[in-house]
Amino acid sequence: MVHQRFGTVHIEGPGGGLDLATSRRETYSRPGALPRVEGASLEEDLRRRDFTVNAMVVPLDVSDRGRRQPVMAVDAALEDLRARQLRTFHASSFHDDPTRVLRAARLAPRLGFHLARNTRSQVRAALRDGVFGAVSGERLRREFERLFEDAELGLDPAEALRNLSSWYVLAALEPGLGLSRDVIAPLRRLGRWIAEPRWRGPRMRPWVAGMSLWLGGEESAVRRRTLRRLSVRGDTGDRVRDFARDRDRRLRPSSPRRSRR
Repeated sequence: MVHQRFGTVHIEGPGGGLDLATSRRETYSRPGALPRVEGASLEEDLRRRDFTVNAMVVPLDVSDRGRRQPVMAVDAALEDLRARQLRTFHASSFHDDPTRVLRAARLAPRLGFHLARNTRSQVRAALRDGVFGAVSGERLRREFERLFEDAELGLDPAEALRNLSSWYVLAALEPGLGLSRDVIAPLRRLGRWIAEPRWRGPRMRPWVAGMSLWLGGEESAVRRRTLRRLSVRGDTGDRVRDFARDRDRRLRPSSPRRSRR
């Protein structure tokens, strides 16, 4: 699959997938917009990454396979890796691309990292400026899809959602949206189930089950508004919206029948 606009190619084979990209720079016409991409040096390419720990490369030199290649890193990438922290490159990083906040929420617990202090302040500043207002529902939904799908890689989805709740991101996406304590244990069980290889298959959509459990703990009005904000429509939207009602109906104890005489 070729994405000409972004200079990337995805190759899928029997042993897995491979993503290739040209070195490039990105500019944003407005906060939350998709970037304009043009060719640039490798160092510029590294500095456009989400976090410093993403800004490391190893040269692939087939002419010297036996030699250990050095890691090329910019700024404090290696230091942040040792400190197990996520740090952005500049103060307007979350303004340029607000979905980086969602990626931070899932990468931190999956890798055992934490947000650097200045990066946490940048999250607050971005939310104060209402950056998510310019982000489409489709882009937001894709990030939540990855949040639940990353359970296959060891992520506890409840921890990622807890981050988004404690950082006040969920409430910024939709007023009143949060994370009910009642759904944390079921979400953790779901995460362990997704990680089981025997349950994986082409028709498996972890995010539908995950979103059903998560939003099942919210008020029905908040649930409807959130699905609309995340552009979850059609039969899938109906399933997620009605999950709590169907669950409660199945769990409701049936009244004993009176015997006829």
